[in-house]
Order: sequence, then structure tokens, then C-alpha cells
Amino acid sequence: MELVDLLNNRKELVGKTCERTKVPDGFYGLSIHIWIINDKNEILIQQRSSNRKMFPNMWTNTGGACISGETSILTVIRELKEELNIDVNIDHLEFIASYKREKDYVDVWVLKENINTNNIKFVDGEVQDVKWVSIDEWKDMLKEGIAIKSSTDYFLNYINKNY
Repeated sequence: MELVDLLNNRKELVGKTCERTKVPDGFYGLSIHIWIINDKNEILIQQRSSNRKMFPNMWTNTGGACISGETSILTVIRELKEELNIDVNIDHLEFIASYKREKDYVDVWVLKENINTNNIKFVDGEVQDVKWVSIDEWKDMLKEGIAIKSSTDYFLNYINKNY
């Protein structure tokens, strides 16, 4: 059972926890999305395992829920290690946005890193493949329905302003 800290509608901790899947109405958990971009302006995406309940075999960016006591940046570090066995240089991380969904806030991060995909190990069974794609390829995958949109708009706004 994974516990999460509860937040109010101003993204403030309220001093209570609950199971990740049982966030009560009027409260929110905290999640993170990480977009990894290399020097060629390609993004590293991952394919969810076929055994996942939600979105099996779909392509997406790395993400996950903050567990109780964990900050957004610590979740980024943990999720990248758990899902892809990537050790993060926090100097290469940039916070770019936060938005509210029905049951959580999502902090969106960018990691600027040239990662060798041959060194990636799928540690926790959540991911079955990774690949580098261009922004246009990502947009095509979204149109084809083989990718999860998640925080794409926030990431594309970031790309348009910075590249």
C-alpha cells in the first residue's frame, strides 16, 4: 500500500495521508512527469508493459506519484531510477509547469541529458521498451493513438519558447 500526502486546492500540504488510489474528494495527491531531451532535440519515450492495467503497450514520458514524505524532485530521481535505471544529475533538471487534474497536481520536469539507451535496464516491470523520437514523430504517435498525451502541451510550450 502506497501512501501519499494530501494537498488542498492551493497545492498546500494538509498534514494527512491516504492510499494513492483513494484520494478523497476535495483533496489531491502529487505526481510528476519527466520529459528527457537530448542534444539533437529528441525526446526519450518509454513503452508501458503489456501487463499494465492502464494504457498497456502505449508510449509515454516517464512519470509517477510522489509517496508520502517525498518532494517532487525526489520523485523524479526515484522514478527514473526505478523505471529506467537512470541516475539523475539534478543540475540537468528543470521544473517547467504544474497543473491540476481531478485527483492530483502534476509537476512537469525536463531532463537535458544524452542517455545511452543501451545502458537502460527495465527495473520494475512497468516499462518494456524505450526509444528516442523527434518532436514531429511524437506528434504523429499521438495522432496514431499509440502514445499518451499526458503533459505534452506543457512540454511543447517549453520547447517552443526555448528551442
